[in-house]
Amino acid sequence: MRIFLAIASVLLVSLIFITSALVHMPAAVMWDMVSKTADLRSMPVQPQQLSGTIWDGAALAVVQQTGERVLIDWKLSVSSLLLGEEFVQTQVRTRGIDLTVGATTTASVADLNVSGSIDLDLFKPILSQNRLQVGGLVDVRNVQARYDFNNEQLLSADGNLYWPGGRVSYPVGANDQTADIPALRGDLGQTSGQPSLDLVLNDTGAKLLSAVLEPGMTLALQVRKRMLDVAGAPYSDRADADAIVFRLKQPLVRP
Repeated sequence: MRIFLAIASVLLVSLIFITSALVHMPAAVMWDMVSKTADLRSMPVQPQQLSGTIWDGAALAVVQQTGERVLIDWKLSVSSLLLGEEFVQTQVRTRGIDLTVGATTTASVADLNVSGSIDLDLFKPILSQNRLQVGGLVDVRNVQARYDFNNEQLLSADGNLYWPGGRVSYPVGANDQTADIPALRGDLGQTSGQPSLDLVLNDTGAKLLSAVLEPGMTLALQVRKRMLDVAGAPYSDRADADAIVFRLKQPLVRP
């Protein structure tokens, strides 16, 4: 009997030691161990400095493509993971981005909950290439999304994006035109089982454009005449405000 008690005691003490070591293991030590066993150089974001533990820590990282510095905080909850609830919460802060991301993951699917803000100035280089100028903060309001790791596909998205409005510049032929745009809201949802976004006037809910993410990461876009009216762009007065005046299908990811 005593030998079984001794074995049980050793196992229990070992379990406590291992658990304690895992809970208090520094994040930098874990990253060093992982990076030595796997080639992580292709990761788009590379940690430079880490602090805290693997359960509650922070990292200063660099986006390889742009050189942008990103501060990432995280908290992991083992109990929530076992209950299938949100078990990781991450704070991502960099120039123009301040997002809180909660996630529950399985081997193939991640359920995300995202809130925070994105500064449109972050996209100024891309917008300028298309002669577009728009600024201000976009509020990300309790956006819930499901992502399939195996197929690299966004399965669903719900929630709202909000832009308070402001002055916008856009090309009309060889010239640029400016317009004062009212507050807009982006409603995320599903269209025919595919993730979609409806851009609407915040005060009335009237639709301006609709976008659907089709299989194969193809974006299907429909623009209504109301969008042109709001922007002050010329178009026939005979067309109804809800008439579709522009359609586009384009893959978001090139093979």
